[in-house]
Formats: sequence, structure tokens, C-alpha cells
Amino acid sequence: MKRILLLSLMLAVSIAVFSNRKALIIGNAKYGKIALSNPINDAYEAAITLDELGFEVTLIQNANLKTISAVIDSFATGLSKSDEAFFYYNGFAAKDKSGSYLLPVGAVIPKNRDISKAGYNFLDLAKALSNAKSSALMFEVSHNKTYPGLSSKNMGLGPIEGIKGKQAILTSGNIHKKATLDVGRGRFTVEFMRLVRNSNDRLDQLASRAVSIVRTQTKNAQKPHIWYAIDTDFFINPPPAPVYEKSSGESLEFRRLPSYRSRFRQEGGGSYAF
Repeated sequence: MKRILLLSLMLAVSIAVFSNRKALIIGNAKYGKIALSNPINDAYEAAITLDELGFEVTLIQNANLKTISAVIDSFATGLSKSDEAFFYYNGFAAKDKSGSYLLPVGAVIPKNRDISKAGYNFLDLAKALSNAKSSALMFEVSHNKTYPGLSSKNMGLGPIEGIKGKQAILTSGNIHKKATLDVGRGRFTVEFMRLVRNSNDRLDQLASRAVSIVRTQTKNAQKPHIWYAIDTDFFINPPPAPVYEKSSGESLEFRRLPSYRSRFRQEGGGSYAF
């Protein structure tokens, strides 16, 4: 009876440790006459990986500004002070003197190139996700193509920072053709998610390793950027639960089982209804 109680208590503790992990994934590919090859593939890769590691995943594809705003607002409202959040975006991004912006599907850039009227401001995103205890924001921005109405110098994200003590920012880096793999995948996303699946390292360690790998593979042509300011340990793939020793010498090992909360593998994918 005591052993059963011990098992129950330890299982409850294990579940509590890994609860409240939420992810929002946005992949934008269908920009009118411009069709990007990477975003949907990479978005599914991120969604499947995070789902299998216990995150409650919301996946959105080809979202306009209204949808992006509504989904982020809803996601942020659902975050509590005990939650860990992961935000992933793949698609066009742009910058000007006023800041950095995610470009939604259907964005129209005014003739004066006021991107703020067409995009979703990064600062608004960082502020929204500050509801959580800690959050990681990862961006695989489009490479090789410019958006109608913008010049190459406006493409991508500028230097960005999040909320100190609570957030980490990972970006795919400068625009370069080597950032895209031949299979229609973003190099930074591929390497980062591969490390996530195969390592129990902290987020900062994973990010540093991914940056090093990408820079080596591209001979420094692509230089991903990391801004890390999370005060607590942030694990995407947490280490296994410890082995508990009983006085008799018998060991009891407790590991968190995979949590399949989505239908990606069973039904071939699909966005959650918002």
C-alpha cells in the first residue's frame, strides 16, 4: 500500500512539473503571387516536435492581420503566471525605423512604406507573451525574396529584444540563399528542432549549438541571432525524472510519457480551430 501511495505521489509531482506548456505556431506561405516553400513545412515540424514533448499546440496557417491579432490575443489571454510559452513564426518579416513586424498574408505596404500599418509589431507580441512565467520566441523569416513595396534593406527582422528576465528571442539571421535547404525547409528550424528532439539541454544551450551548426554549414553566410534573458531554466525537452532509491536497494524510475494532444500524425495535420 505504501509503495502504491509513493508511486502515485511521485507521478503527480512529475505531471505537475511538466504541465502548463503552451505553443503557438504560425506559418505564412501564400502571399498572393508569391508562394514561399518553407513556412508550412517548418511550421508542421515545429508543431509536431513540441506536441510530442508535451506542449499544448495551436497551429495557424496563412493568416491575415486580423487573424494573427486575434490568435495572439487569445493565446496570450490563456497564459498564466505559471505557464511556459513557445511562439514560432515562419514567413515574411519586415523592418523600418519604427520597429520590426511580422507580415501577414494579404499585407499591402503603403507607398510611403509605413510597414506599421500592414504588419504585426514585434513589441506588441513580446508584451502579450509576458503574461507567462517565461517564453521563447523563434522566427524563421523568409529568405531570397522581397515583398511588394519593400526593398531588400527592409526585409527580415532588425535587432530585437524581449522582456528581460522572462523571454528568449531566436531568429534565423541574415537573409541568404543558403538559409533554405533543397527540401523546402529552413536550415535554422531543421537544425534547432533536431537538437530539441535529441537533447535534454536548456534552451540557451540548444540555441547556441544550433547557431554554431548553421554558421558552420553555411561558412558564416547565415548568422542566426540569439537574445536570451530568461532567469529560470527553460527546457523544451526536459531531462528524465530522477531515479528514486528505496531503503531496500530497489530503485523506482519515473519518466514522463509522451503527450499526444494534437492530431498531426493520426490525421495528417490541420490547423486547430480558433
